Amino acid sequence: MENNDPQYIPQAPPSSKSSFFHKFVGIIFILYGSLALLYFLLHIPTSLLMIRQLIYNTTFMSFPAKINTARFFVSNILNIILNILIFILGIKLFRNAPRKKIWVTSIIGTMILALCIFSVFAYLNVREEKKVEHEIQQKAQSVDRKTVSNLSVILYLKDPTLCKNIKNLSDIRGCVGAFQNFKFTADYCSKMPNDADQYECISEIAEGQKDKTLCYSITDGTTQMLCLSRVAKYKKDVSICDEIKDAGVRNGCIIDVGIYLYDTSYCEKADSQSRKDYCYSSIAMYTRNLSLCEKVVDVNQHKYCIHNVEIQTK
Repeated sequence: MENNDPQYIPQAPPSSKSSFFHKFVGIIFILYGSLALLYFLLHIPTSLLMIRQLIYNTTFMSFPAKINTARFFVSNILNIILNILIFILGIKLFRNAPRKKIWVTSIIGTMILALCIFSVFAYLNVREEKKVEHEIQQKAQSVDRKTVSNLSVILYLKDPTLCKNIKNLSDIRGCVGAFQNFKFTADYCSKMPNDADQYECISEIAEGQKDKTLCYSITDGTTQMLCLSRVAKYKKDVSICDEIKDAGVRNGCIIDVGIYLYDTSYCEKADSQSRKDYCYSSIAMYTRNLSLCEKVVDVNQHKYCIHNVEIQTK
């Protein structure tokens, strides 16, 4: 039918080369999509088994392993969706769809390639984590419970009493953090390499369990008072501060409790202007109360207070 519109510009039909290219690309994408979907269907039983095993084993997996596992499965789901899309686009290309479809297909193809690479790395990370887990499991089967000090093995065995064998501060922190419902004593710090680490270990246990009695097992006077101050702060119990003999440490303890209670009345009990400024500035930041910054006398501390509150309120 002839078009009489003077602005009409007739478009040339697609050349045989263009048509062949469309069909060729279409076939490639149809084959790719079909094989990818077939691969997925064949591996459904294996995937279901892996999911079931992961549900039972997530307790023993580290946080990065859980993230990598989730990323692995999400990327596979996205791969399935994109494989379906590329299969459909392959059919359209085979039917000699407009050239714009080629660009769409290319973009999606690039996305699929990126997801494939992402999936490979995620799979390798999960496999590495499983390898480490298997090694820990083997060690746990033949371990001597009287001497075991490997944190990973102790966590795998889920036995907090084994934390007593640990000889370094960082691992004892991990052990205490993992078994928060267990009642630790000062004896669990007895194998620390020096007094400083031993005192810090006891202080952290006392702080975590909010148990001031543990602080009295520390023989160093200053460290013992600082331990009591930490317990008072996290327990929000100012009466514990009264047990501190040094006036300066005791006053610092009172101010810290007041900050944790968001109670500005404690700031007025400060024994120095700098400590009072610190108290008001801290509560202002935590409560996002800009008006409290006006009570800060020091110019630099006042600016610092306003800056922190403004950041918190953005």
